[in-house]
Amino acid sequence: MNSSVPFLEVCGITKTFKQKNNTVEALKPISFKLQEAEILAIIGESGSGKSTLLKLLTGLERTTNGTVNLLGKDITRLRGKGSKHIYQNMQMIFQNPVASFNPRRKLRSSIIENMRQLRPSLSSVECTYEIDRLLEKVGIPSNLADRYPQHLSGGQCQRIAIARALSIQPKILLCDEITSALDVLVQAQVMDLLRELSRDLGIAIVFVSHDLSLTCNFCERVIVMHQGYCVETGSTNEIIDNPKHTYTKQLLAASIDPITSLETERVIFRHQII
Repeated sequence: MNSSVPFLEVCGITKTFKQKNNTVEALKPISFKLQEAEILAIIGESGSGKSTLLKLLTGLERTTNGTVNLLGKDITRLRGKGSKHIYQNMQMIFQNPVASFNPRRKLRSSIIENMRQLRPSLSSVECTYEIDRLLEKVGIPSNLADRYPQHLSGGQCQRIAIARALSIQPKILLCDEITSALDVLVQAQVMDLLRELSRDLGIAIVFVSHDLSLTCNFCERVIVMHQGYCVETGSTNEIIDNPKHTYTKQLLAASIDPITSLETERVIFRHQII
């Protein structure tokens, strides 16, 4: 792929839902680009359009207007077998790590199933080797993957969910409120892990959250969303030091010590697996 082509290019996409007597504009026109190894935060409260945006990026919902280009290819209308291009290059990590796995399957089995669908050329031996390698990378003992998801902590399941996403060798990770169900110490660990993966593997990350303070030491750029609009965008430093929109200022005011809170936890608990 041409190095000048962004990993992801979103051009004026919108989403309107039709209801019985009216229509609801869930997402107003939004455009942005995501480059290799870049970490982009999308911030806003519930109902701001964050989840709708992720569904449009992954093809779970059709855009009303606009286009989404993944690695230079328009994926806006891809369906069926064509959507394989989306999932081979873009993987989502969900808010509830335990619920994101089949409770009747051991975790290793769930990862293997994912790999067989999107990397069918791999043998069983290759799948096992790759899973063990990724578990080591995310800091999880291999034997934990032979348990059921409900028998692990939320932090452990979230690390394994990250390993599952990485097993497809995607270019982009979409992280949908992935730290909101975790305590602050585990949040710091997971975000440190994602930053290392982005740096070491060149993976681009879209990090969706309602908490602006979480992004301060983690993301290079921020998009602030409110009531379906992108109300402000800029580098993290620009947003933190010189917010323009009233809503952004309100988010900052609601944050508790955004610059140092998680950084302190990282130093203390960097090597502890929770």
